[in-house]
Amino acid sequence: TKEEAEHPAVIISHMQFSELLIRNGAANSFVAEHKVIHVNTQAGIEKFNKVYIPLRNSSELVSIKVRSIDPSGKITNLRKENLKELNNVEGYGNFKIFAVEGITVGGEIEYLYTIKSAPEMYGREIFQTSVPVRASSFALIFPRSVEYSARSYNGLSEPVFQDYGDNRNSISVAAANVPAAPEEE
Repeated sequence: TKEEAEHPAVIISHMQFSELLIRNGAANSFVAEHKVIHVNTQAGIEKFNKVYIPLRNSSELVSIKVRSIDPSGKITNLRKENLKELNNVEGYGNFKIFAVEGITVGGEIEYLYTIKSAPEMYGREIFQTSVPVRASSFALIFPRSVEYSARSYNGLSEPVFQDYGDNRNSISVAAANVPAAPEEE
């Protein structure tokens, strides 16, 4: 839209799924994140051309797909040699980092990755970023033998608790047309 074009980029879609699996007495968490970003300016390219994937001590990158799509529809896929590992970055832990190639103004960046790690029992998800977000969603899927609680703040719709089938429950929340967060001085 005209208003979105005033920003360096727009997040078209951001979906994150986290599933807690307990098998043979071992608990693992699988987190999948899928994001599509439309880039409006050179500043947007600079802001989004590197993606950091946080890895805790026991995390493992299970899968990753990354591509850029220029305005004419040309697709550039991630080359595996562009995937690097950074250890203990400023006390925040380890990260996988990759540079997205082929980004042009008016194009899009799309990535999808899955991480396997030890489960976290507490967490938070932030839906507002420095650029507008058209659609964002989060879902937590877990066995019925585990209990979670959730709440929303700052006008975000309340989480939806539901039966996910196969002896599992889920908590999900979605937001649409989230404005860019104002810059703080």
